[in-house]
Amino acid sequence: MRYQTTTKNDRGDGHRGITGRWSAPRNVSHLLGLIVVGALFAVGCGDQLESEVVADKVEPGPSSPVDNSPPPPWLFNHFDISDALIPVEKIERGGPGRDGIPAIDEPRFVPGAAVAFLQPNDLVISVTLGGKTRAYPHRILEHHEIVNDRIGTNAFCVTYCPLCGSGMVFDRGVGEEVLDFGVSGLLYQSDVLMYDRQSESLWSQLKMQAVAGKKKGSPLKQIAAEQMTFGAWLARYPKGGILSTNTGHKRRYDRGGYRFYEKQAEPIFDVGGIRDELAAKSWVIGIMVEGKAFAIPLDRIPKDRPLNLGLDGKTYEVAYDRARQEPRVMDLGSAEVPPFTMLYWFAWQAFHRNTAIVPQAGDARPRSQTN
Repeated sequence: MRYQTTTKNDRGDGHRGITGRWSAPRNVSHLLGLIVVGALFAVGCGDQLESEVVADKVEPGPSSPVDNSPPPPWLFNHFDISDALIPVEKIERGGPGRDGIPAIDEPRFVPGAAVAFLQPNDLVISVTLGGKTRAYPHRILEHHEIVNDRIGTNAFCVTYCPLCGSGMVFDRGVGEEVLDFGVSGLLYQSDVLMYDRQSESLWSQLKMQAVAGKKKGSPLKQIAAEQMTFGAWLARYPKGGILSTNTGHKRRYDRGGYRFYEKQAEPIFDVGGIRDELAAKSWVIGIMVEGKAFAIPLDRIPKDRPLNLGLDGKTYEVAYDRARQEPRVMDLGSAEVPPFTMLYWFAWQAFHRNTAIVPQAGDARPRSQTN
């Protein structure tokens, strides 16, 4: 990896090394994205950015000598990325530093009927364990990205990456430990890199694996969850609890911070090549079956009936309720709901380059299809 060096950095201390300033955005989309991130923090979504931030990655020139020394620790928010499982040069800083986006560690819940800050069409992630159901609004998750929670003996974390549109729930039990997760401030393939506070290892949400640190290579177990509008959730789970805005942090939970980004056609951060079968920010259901990746575009699911799909020898019933904004998947063989993720196409294909897209364009038959 090559970094631009100068004889004097922005701190004015005469130290020769990597400049502590933002690099020029790679493209207009990246520039707009940084504006979005800045605006988000301006409305109370993070602490002040550190003075030392991402350095320019440039080809050396006559006036730009190459420093081949290891990158300084602050560049990766003081996480150990030596011998990482992912390309270090593809790890990017999203803006805030470590815990600049604070995870919620002591979540409080209120009855859904008592909630006033949500609109009926606001989205929530719903988790049912041990006979209890809890909902986690996107409006809160946008500001925190991780909620460490527990229902009975079930310790889990609800994670949400607004840049990928991916909400995923994981078992916090890894080996003999129950881990507490935080937001590292780093991204890989535009997706949040989490870290656990016990070992300070970095974990990729969409890769579902520790990618650096002492727990490198350890997998995350995804837990099946639901996503739907608040109005639909309240009708289905009238006795459920919903995450309270009493999070211990001062944030504007009555407004969304990513509306501008949601309207952009392309991602902000680099994810390499994007397969052109679908628009970059098309919504898909991503599911893994026997180690194989499948992407189901929402606009190819019939509006009036479920779709049966044969995926690697198993048959799944797939539906998408557009009014409730609710994707549903069921394994017809076991009658169980498998873990799946609704997210932007660019993000799913970035982590699963050989993913199959089903059904094929123009083919939305209700009968089973074999792949």
